[in-house]
Amino acid sequence: MTHPSIPTPWLVLLVLLCAPLQAQVYKWQDEKGETHYSQTPPPGAPAHRLQLHGTPRHAGQPDPHLKQRLEAFDRRRQQEQEAQHKRAETAEQAALRKQNCASARSNLQTLESHGQIKLKEGEAYRILSEEERQAKIAEARKQIDEFCP
Repeated sequence: MTHPSIPTPWLVLLVLLCAPLQAQVYKWQDEKGETHYSQTPPPGAPAHRLQLHGTPRHAGQPDPHLKQRLEAFDRRRQQEQEAQHKRAETAEQAALRKQNCASARSNLQTLESHGQIKLKEGEAYRILSEEERQAKIAEARKQIDEFCP
């Protein structure tokens, strides 16, 4: 039984790819004073070997501090939107209360200043009795208490 042999260059390449590689990096200056970086030191010139650190633990993942800041920003934005919605709702309610107050005051003035009040029911008009007028006055005063500050 024969086994196919793996060519030697492929075997070397396979070993190199599987082994953890950490390239050496050298920093050096030429005669003109320019700084260079290379994987091999220059012949006959002083070079400093740089210490390279491995890949950061969180490489390829979001920064946890940035993620927390983004989440806090989203919470503040949502709270501001809710507050803005609540302010708009409050302003709308205040405008409605003001309108209801004006209507109630107008109704009370009409009921108190006129002796006889005509009320339209369908196509016909009828005059309110004194008891009905007093009940409508009491209702208008109640609405004023409710809607007017």
